[in-house]
Amino acid sequence: MNRKILSFLGQNFKGDRFIWVIILCLFIVSMLSVYSATGSLAYKMNVGNETYLIKQIGISILGVFLIYFTHIINYKYYSRISQLLWYISIPLLIYTMVFGRHINGASRVIELPLIGLTFQPSDLAKIALIMFLSRQLRIK
Repeated sequence: MNRKILSFLGQNFKGDRFIWVIILCLFIVSMLSVYSATGSLAYKMNVGNETYLIKQIGISILGVFLIYFTHIINYKYYSRISQLLWYISIPLLIYTMVFGRHINGASRVIELPLIGLTFQPSDLAKIALIMFLSRQLRIK
């Protein structure tokens, strides 16, 4: 059984195995830290520690799937996507500065309508900036 699993992983998870090991280690460390840090919060909310652990596992599994699917995509497509992200992030940052929710005296987040979740455009801008600068360095 173990050989079948290792064979499946070897065929489908191409790339640098060291990076995949780091991702797995970060996955495990995040589970441990969430489980140990949410004890008092779970007590205040009158739920079990496992509630936050299960939520973290779900989010982490989704993250690993996203990493897997992004590593399948040819890197040349990211060059095109970086330009689009760069042009989207600038108006989002301006919108956040003017209309964003004020938390501790600063506008950092915008609330997504109908969903009720908040989004921090500066995180998108960080990724867009790194991708766009990489694209520009490759072109010149």
